Amino acid sequence: MQTTSLFYGGYGSGKTMLVASSFWDFEHERPWPGQTGRIIYVGQEGNDALNIDPAWVKSFPFAEADPKEFGEEFQEYIRKLIKRNSSSGKEHIDHVALDGWTELCYGYTWMYKQHQKEEEDAEKGGWVAYRAWKDLFMTAVQLLAPRTLKANVLGTARIGEFRKGTKVKGQKEVQGGDPEWMSESKYFPALEGWAKHHLGNYFKLVAYMEEDFESKIVGGKVLHLPVYKTYMLNVGDFKVKNQWGHHWRKRGYPAVLENATWPQIDKMLDTWNRKEVRNADDGGDIPGDTPVPGAGPDDDPADPGHAG
Repeated sequence: MQTTSLFYGGYGSGKTMLVASSFWDFEHERPWPGQTGRIIYVGQEGNDALNIDPAWVKSFPFAEADPKEFGEEFQEYIRKLIKRNSSSGKEHIDHVALDGWTELCYGYTWMYKQHQKEEEDAEKGGWVAYRAWKDLFMTAVQLLAPRTLKANVLGTARIGEFRKGTKVKGQKEVQGGDPEWMSESKYFPALEGWAKHHLGNYFKLVAYMEEDFESKIVGGKVLHLPVYKTYMLNVGDFKVKNQWGHHWRKRGYPAVLENATWPQIDKMLDTWNRKEVRNADDGGDIPGDTPVPGAGPDDDPADPGHAG
């Protein structure tokens, strides 16, 4: 399935591994059969411990000497992927994983601030540079779209908190706060300005992730093992967007997935578009054990004849 997904959470919550699992089988340290992909690291993002083939990895660090270099090279690379996927002569890239959107947003903000002095020296107040960097960011958003890229697009983001703002003495309005409509949730993907308020509209799935632990007795010893949870529905203080949420609830799928991979999530999203549920060989069984409240006992998502 070609769609747009954003997974956000704190560091160590498994975000990068999940998006890279769209094309990489970490258990066997090789690509999934018949799948190709790229993981793109922005700024200081990166995870060598994942041991992904370097040929499938691309990094775009920030260059202080030339702030514009990052923005230009990043967009040039995405355009090359678009051209590649539009050509019949080269291997198609099925999945593009961006790690991450927070760093990309901050990167463009950083570039603006680095360039601002030059514009101020020209007595333009920095607004020319600000608009230029915002345009570059919006261009990146438009390029990283499935219809344009002809690929499945996944991304990561760090976690941010709703800001109430402060009341300045002598002023009626609260300063530095987020819009009131955002107050329905406490936590959101960490972004700035326009991106914080609007970037979620460009994703069909925005899921929150966190690391938890479970205790198991192995060989007579109690081991505390990490569990990586992915929240697919709004069941807490964190903002979750699931375009397929009504199908998700109707089928009785878990609100929270445990140690999920993208092929597992993709299989769940794709079942109502197909009469047959694909077997577990392409990524494993449906993970998690947290049911959706109100799911009927006969609403079995594992039943291949389930109509939803």
